Amino acid sequence: MEHLFYVQAHPDYYRPLHESRETGQVYRASGVPEDWDHKSMSFWSVHKPPGTVIATHGWKVHVSARISRAQQVLDTAAAVCVRHGIPFKHLAF
Repeated sequence: MEHLFYVQAHPDYYRPLHESRETGQVYRASGVPEDWDHKSMSFWSVHKPPGTVIATHGWKVHVSARISRAQQVLDTAAAVCVRHGIPFKHLAF
């Protein structure tokens, strides 16, 4: 895990994101059923079907988009995950 050091913000130069008052655009996945579990974790938003245990290891699919299409891409990806009963998480802001 030597590479982990290089992807973390250095505390001498950056404040932790959770201390920020201005986070910018907040993203919420639309179309997630009411009975799905939702949890906010720092800057992540996690959605999963009720009773689902999320694996700590395994395959992941990463989706990215231009900022101008972020909400549209999130809604599209969420719809696919919901349709197949797949837990997912996304950046909340």
